[in-house]
Amino acid sequence: MKIHRFITDANLDDDAVMLTGDLFHQIKNVLKLKINETIDLSDGHGIARRGTITTITKTSVDVHLHETLSALESTKRVVLYCAILKRENFELVVQKATEIGASEIVPVHTERTVKLGIKMDRLQKIALEAAEQSGRSVVPTIHEPMKFADALDDAKRNDTNTILHMDGKDLPQTKTSIGLFIGPEGGWSKNELTLAASAGLVATSLGPRPLRAETAAIIATYLNV
Repeated sequence: MKIHRFITDANLDDDAVMLTGDLFHQIKNVLKLKINETIDLSDGHGIARRGTITTITKTSVDVHLHETLSALESTKRVVLYCAILKRENFELVVQKATEIGASEIVPVHTERTVKLGIKMDRLQKIALEAAEQSGRSVVPTIHEPMKFADALDDAKRNDTNTILHMDGKDLPQTKTSIGLFIGPEGGWSKNELTLAASAGLVATSLGPRPLRAETAAIIATYLNV
């Protein structure tokens, strides 16, 4: 039987927690879980515990926590710098990159970005739900959008950085942290590729076939977690 995982801001150091609000609604009214059923709770920052529902009222669910769970997280930090795509495509990137194990997702304004605005609250909700669905104990950070030059500066904190381009080398592997730069639907401009090279980014490729930006983002994340 599937054990549902929920991410909460409750203090998981305690052995008994009370869940209210949207989480209460999801447990009681959507999933219709009952007393004595087992659920997993995570704080979204790496701590996860298993518990049993002990009480269900009209406004809350009480859970007794009795087991600490191992974190299903990669030992590497993968930061996905993805050009802002059309709404549904960028939301897909956030969802799948979260499920795969990305640590952070940075929306990037590029010269050929078509859509500039994003809804941060919606993206954060998608990341939260994807983390719960995939059994993660960490919700990736969704950064505010950055200009390309600012993203290059931010990437200095990573041990390795690569920019995806069809003419690049094989995608590198790292044991520590990596920044993955994924371009927009129209690809990188010559100026951006020059700036990336000056910043020390290595141009890498996922193969000879042109891939949609969202496909490249998902595959590159998978290959590096």
